[in-house]
Amino acid sequence: MEKKKFNGIFACIVGAFMVLSFCYILFLLRPKKVSNYKPTKNITYKGQILKNKLNGKGKLICPEGKYLGSFKDSRFDGKGKFIFDDFVYYAKFNKDKANEDIKIKHSDGYTYKRVKNGWMRLEGKDEN
Repeated sequence: MEKKKFNGIFACIVGAFMVLSFCYILFLLRPKKVSNYKPTKNITYKGQILKNKLNGKGKLICPEGKYLGSFKDSRFDGKGKFIFDDFVYYAKFNKDKANEDIKIKHSDGYTYKRVKNGWMRLEGKDEN
């Protein structure tokens, strides 16, 4: 009888330990937000970090311009845009490579879309 009682208590303790361990692991895998992370002297990052890598939504600012969009394992991944003085470059990225829906909006208001053989100017001029 005592052995059954001990086994029951031991099983409860092991079960509780497993639940706590699972919760702790989930907490570790949750992205943390940073607001002034400096990967290099001239680059500042504001956004989510997971396992010391840029992951999730974020903003990367450098002297030439800035990137707003998604990261995965410190690479551009998902929708994003580079903003420079004279133009904005929009794209969908996969492991740092822009491979879908690539557009450039110039400061003159015209937008160009990447097509198979080059660039095509889209109709209309955006005054914003």
